[in-house]
Amino acid sequence: MSILSRNIAANFIAKGWGTASLLLATPFYIRSLGLEGFGMIGIFNSLLIFFSVFDFGFGTTLNRHLAQTAYHTNRDHHSKSLLLTFEMIYLLAGLLLVLAAFSSTAWIATSWLKFKHLPANEMHSALLLMFLSIITAWPTFLYSNGLRGLQNQVLENSLLIGSMTLRHAGGVLALIFGPRTIITYFGWQLLTNAIYMVTLRILLWKKLPQSNEKPRLSIALLKTHKKFSSGVLGFSILAFIISQYDKITLSKMLPLSIFACYSFAYTLALGVLSFICVPIQNAFFPIFSKYSKQENPRALIESYQQASQMMFSLLIPLSLSIYLFCPLILLHIIPDPAAAKLTSQILQVLIIGACLNGMGHLSCTLLFAAGRTRILILNHTFIIITLVPASIFLSHHYGWMAMAYSWIVINGFYIFITTPWIHYVLFRKEHQIRFLYSFLSPTVISFSILLPLSWLIPESPVLKLGYAVIVSFFTTIITFISSSTNRQILKKKTAPP
Repeated sequence: MSILSRNIAANFIAKGWGTASLLLATPFYIRSLGLEGFGMIGIFNSLLIFFSVFDFGFGTTLNRHLAQTAYHTNRDHHSKSLLLTFEMIYLLAGLLLVLAAFSSTAWIATSWLKFKHLPANEMHSALLLMFLSIITAWPTFLYSNGLRGLQNQVLENSLLIGSMTLRHAGGVLALIFGPRTIITYFGWQLLTNAIYMVTLRILLWKKLPQSNEKPRLSIALLKTHKKFSSGVLGFSILAFIISQYDKITLSKMLPLSIFACYSFAYTLALGVLSFICVPIQNAFFPIFSKYSKQENPRALIESYQQASQMMFSLLIPLSLSIYLFCPLILLHIIPDPAAAKLTSQILQVLIIGACLNGMGHLSCTLLFAAGRTRILILNHTFIIITLVPASIFLSHHYGWMAMAYSWIVINGFYIFITTPWIHYVLFRKEHQIRFLYSFLSPTVISFSILLPLSWLIPESPVLKLGYAVIVSFFTTIITFISSSTNRQILKKKTAPP
């Protein structure tokens, strides 16, 4: 099995386990903490997303740097000094964030969040532990990116699986044997994130290429990567605004119990997106970076085509399955039938936007690998100036569900307008037809299988769930192996050319 195949498999297993562990723990979290407590977990997950992208661009920069320099015969390329410099900036920023957390939790608890059942003092302490837990998890995004750039993705995902198991299984046990409060939950998250961060750091430093120079702080290295890091940072800020403005707005508009439904639906849609897109994206980014550095357009186009075919043939059938069967599945996850119904209605809208978002992931990854972030910044700036204010206006005048529908419009703009523009800039016209085929082929296959089978759902509640899972699984497998490109990647013992 090639390095690429191993990396993709490891990424899928880790993402699948992360999603499964959250789903398994969710019913217990809701019963133990209530919908308001579960809404706090939704805010926690949204803030984790924020910090995963708002990392000064250092994670992607380190990934790209290590992927490009790993192919040089001269291994003295100052990777350790670069990592040490990034760490010091993280440390200073983390101290400032701790001070901000201590000064803002009281205001957030009393003036922003709407809750009825959680005591105010418990909310204040929970927010403080939540912020400390997030700050502790923040450096893990840097270290994980470093291991990916070194093609140690099997190791990185093994640690992630251990961390997710400890986070959710341990969180359930902590709530069973300790006080069933949101403070217990976030206290456990703080402990597990600290263990995960320290373990990642130790292993990354051991895996870094040998250097004749002692690691040192280097402003010169920062200047070398300044343009790319600034571009990634600018894009990350804009991407966060686009992906999280709905949650920020709705957390102020809605009762915490209803916001919990929206937040959980978003988490599930994002889980599908990350389960399919992130493993493929992480596996191919070092390859894209390598070919961009070597100025090998033929190999770059070929690897991009392979990645697109693989992603679409998995993303489209799984998204369609979620859309058709989520009302059945959520009834077995969420104990409250009314909350399950509302969550499924939101999820059916969000999953369409998530699918469109995932289809544009690889073009974004391609631009990062090539060091060309200007197109993405222009695209996201336009969306923030026009589409985001429009959706906020519509949500205030026509109902909060307008926020969910805006996700479809925003991601549709990117996939149908910006992605062809990216293809033209990088490849001119030769890749448009290939990309269209990568989209149409799995779409036709998925719809032709799932739509007829969705009309044959059995009456028994237990059989309904099993039927939905089996049909979704086999449709995804059939769609995937229908692609000759996917079959070739599975058979190859070497990475793409």
